[in-house]
Amino acid sequence: MTYKRKNQSDISIGILDKLTGVHLEMARWSGFIRVVDKAKPGHFKEVQIWPKEEMKFFFRIRHAVFDRWLERVGIICMGHHLISADLVEKTHNYFSGYKDDYMAHVEDIRGKYDDHISRWCKKEPGLSHLMNTPQFSKDNILKKFSFKWNFFNLAPVKSPLLQKDFFGTINQLDQILFTEISCEANVLWERIFSVRRKITPRVAGPIKFLKNKLEGLAFLNPQIESSIKIIEAATLEIPTQQNNDALPAKLHEKLKNLIWIFKDPELLQSYSQMVYDGASPLSVLAKAGAQRLLPENQMGTSKNL
Repeated sequence: MTYKRKNQSDISIGILDKLTGVHLEMARWSGFIRVVDKAKPGHFKEVQIWPKEEMKFFFRIRHAVFDRWLERVGIICMGHHLISADLVEKTHNYFSGYKDDYMAHVEDIRGKYDDHISRWCKKEPGLSHLMNTPQFSKDNILKKFSFKWNFFNLAPVKSPLLQKDFFGTINQLDQILFTEISCEANVLWERIFSVRRKITPRVAGPIKFLKNKLEGLAFLNPQIESSIKIIEAATLEIPTQQNNDALPAKLHEKLKNLIWIFKDPELLQSYSQMVYDGASPLSVLAKAGAQRLLPENQMGTSKNL
């Protein structure tokens, strides 16, 4: 199903001025080595050199910058993260804060490296000779850590042969956004709404992520604002105080209808189109509730709303 555009015109090339590409590079030392497993000829085993718990710190940083930021405010297209140009400074500051923590941890490894390796060699005398090679020198190990990024502007490709594909991709950015939003909503559906009988005000947090992502990229297509209105209508009555009290049944059902819409990109576009055409968000949520309860064998025809 194709998402309907009222003006039927392609996204203006001016949309490129509102987007910024982000190239983020994070690298680290694994903290272990692979050696021949004497107990299993022809096989290798991993031997930990640096404590796993300390190495997990770098995974947490990566999760914070990729999953908790870039995935929440941007979309992935042409192998890069694209964000609103308005978020460049905020993104830079966000990365800078985590880089400070990242590099402080690297400096901690620098300070402890010689003593730790000395103790490790005593514990693993059969492998201690490896630590005397250039590969495991302190300087070489520290070079494996990096945390850097750059922002770049998007510009049309000059090759006439590639321009069609380029503009075809740019004109589908709103589709990419809807698909990514649906993936996030699917996670909420599977982990919360399809399995829990009790929903608390804490559910507002992950739903807010969906809203923030749509708001940040709403300039991609006017109908995206309609998706935001549906979220606002569904979440209006969620208490601002975070607690473990169950939400009222009526509100629970409304939120369930919301996530049910959002977890399917076709339904999300269909219902957003209804609001764009003048339907109230609450009526759209009610209609979704009725459709959600239909037997599965009737769902196929009801998608063509």
